[in-house]
Amino acid sequence: MKKQYSLILSLLIVAALVLAFSASALAVTTRTTTLDCTAFTSDQENEEEGWAWDASTRTLSLSNVDIRVDNGPALILPADSTIKIDYYNAANYLLSENDSALIAYGDLTVDDYTGDDCIYGAGVIMKVQGDLTLLDTYLYLQSSTDATCDLGLQVEGSLTMDDYAYLVIYDSQ
Repeated sequence: MKKQYSLILSLLIVAALVLAFSASALAVTTRTTTLDCTAFTSDQENEEEGWAWDASTRTLSLSNVDIRVDNGPALILPADSTIKIDYYNAANYLLSENDSALIAYGDLTVDDYTGDDCIYGAGVIMKVQGDLTLLDTYLYLQSSTDATCDLGLQVEGSLTMDDYAYLVIYDSQ
């Protein structure tokens, strides 16, 4: 009987350590300034914030990113960019209190095989100055708490969604 209790206690300790390690591995630092990928001429990475930029393919890889800015956009991308979600069930959060949360200066592809991506902003929450392609994406656009959503999404070109893409636009007011 004593051996059974020891075994159960050991398993509980191991499970607690695994959970603690997993939670710390997923924790990211909240960024409070705009992530402007148009300024990058070479590959960039910030593991603490959960993002990496591949300059040759113009691909921004996200893994549980949390960007919250008071003024200006949370994320700016150059033309012909791709956002790739690299972490299974990743939740990426972009917030701008007083501006669009995401601005793409040309075509944008969002390729997200399992995560939830929440984008909160004021006015036009997501502006794409070109075509927008959503692949395997669950994209949730919502006006920030104090803002009224004039347009949740502005796409100057075409919007293409595959069979597994979902787009939700919600005004919190």
